Amino acid sequence: GGVGKTTLTKKVWYEFLGPSNFKVLSIVVSKMINVDRIQEDIMEGMDLQFKKDAHPHKRARDINKAIASSRRKLALLFDDIWEALDLYEIGVLGEMSFDTSIFKIIFTTRLEDVCSLMQPDREIKIQPLGWDDSWALFAKHVGTKTLHSSHNQILDLAESVAKECGGLPLTLI
Repeated sequence: GGVGKTTLTKKVWYEFLGPSNFKVLSIVVSKMINVDRIQEDIMEGMDLQFKKDAHPHKRARDINKAIASSRRKLALLFDDIWEALDLYEIGVLGEMSFDTSIFKIIFTTRLEDVCSLMQPDREIKIQPLGWDDSWALFAKHVGTKTLHSSHNQILDLAESVAKECGGLPLTLI
């Protein structure tokens, strides 16, 4: 946690919105998978009517058909996955096939076994920052005026705190 997965996902989101002209749906999954909520987020993003009383399998078929028949490029960003998602149950994968040049699935997880279970075409492991980058980020947010104040212990303490952050950008900030 804190290595920058969500921040990177946001950057990817903006990249897809640029010249590639994808419609991007960002879905935060979190620890407890809630298929209804995930389907609702997807359906809302695709301008489909979400019917809470409809069976999840029917909603999955509706999502699958909408993705397959869409003329617009679509990227689904699933953030913060703690257990493997059943993309068939959600409706992202199913009976209809997709052109992979116009349909992308991206997900983030902190768990390597979950990543393996999701069977990605490509896996990117994000590493914590090295010391030089960690210190630069920490110093930027603390401010050079504070770090170089008249108290000699502040710089030593700041370095100690930055080391305790273990290269995790969210913690350093």
